[in-house]
Amino acid sequence: MSKIEVAVIGYRNHSRRIISILEKDNNISKILCFCYKKKICSELNRNKSSYKTTYSSDFSEVKKMKNIFISTPSKTHVYYIKKTVKNSKLIYCEKPSCTSKKDLKFLKKLPNRYKRKIFFGYNLLHSEPFKLYQKFFKNKENGKPIYANAILSNGIAFLKKFKNNWRFNSKADRFEKISGNNGSHMINMFLHLFGKIKKIKILEKGISNKKIVDISNINIIFNNGACVDIFLSYASPYSEKISFYFSNSILCTENKFTYFFHPRNYFNKLGMFTESKKKILLSHKNGWDSTSLKRSINFFIKIIKKRKSFNIYDFKKALITSEIIINNMKK
Repeated sequence: MSKIEVAVIGYRNHSRRIISILEKDNNISKILCFCYKKKICSELNRNKSSYKTTYSSDFSEVKKMKNIFISTPSKTHVYYIKKTVKNSKLIYCEKPSCTSKKDLKFLKKLPNRYKRKIFFGYNLLHSEPFKLYQKFFKNKENGKPIYANAILSNGIAFLKKFKNNWRFNSKADRFEKISGNNGSHMINMFLHLFGKIKKIKILEKGISNKKIVDISNINIIFNNGACVDIFLSYASPYSEKISFYFSNSILCTENKFTYFFHPRNYFNKLGMFTESKKKILLSHKNGWDSTSLKRSINFFIKIIKKRKSFNIYDFKKALITSEIIINNMKK
């Protein structure tokens, strides 16, 4: 197959991380990056890090490309989908799918042939442990999935350099705040594992400063009766842990390991229930989600190479995730 050419709409921050991954991919021969400011484009072209990459302020050049990455502010995602979806073959759009009811309505009404073109970057679905989670849910020996919780925390709210960060802007879009930014990843992942959601409640508050949001509690009840608690914090010591409780086993991902406890009936010398032996299933060198962005991009490139399209159910779950945030969070 001939080498792949892609366009990236965006050039800073997360876009730069995407560009860096693409520059190292041997399948990619050309990367056209869109930046609407001509002066910045000229500077970027002078200092570019790869011969593959070119920066342009001419959007008509982007529209000629068949494979598109959209990595712009969340509220512009649908704007760029509208401008590219008819001409492109495949689109990689960073999460969220949309940020307003109007844009949500547009995406819902898209013909299926366009929906299958679009991949939303919920990277946890391509993290190292996720496939293992899926296997555990299918394995009857683990029993019925009952409960899960996720605790993701750090203390950036107390760092001076983050004082005016976009995460703590009281006027920020709901998808830039902790529940929408971090929480949408977790909601989407649990949606893929547990199925349809019956009820959800999102609570936010400020610990470092009452005027800003730096803590989030998300409680979800699923149609199958399972419950999930998600605790997200920018105002407490570092922690990164996800636990799943089945009727016959417990599965955990914590920092650099994924491990499980099995079986349920495990007793000490006195005949009393005790914790079964821990078995390590995966070891993650730099944290369990450290390679998830690269894995997501690799998956997208793989679909391009195979000349296939994306699962429409993943598209629908991305929309459900956005709809949950839109309907359950204040702006």
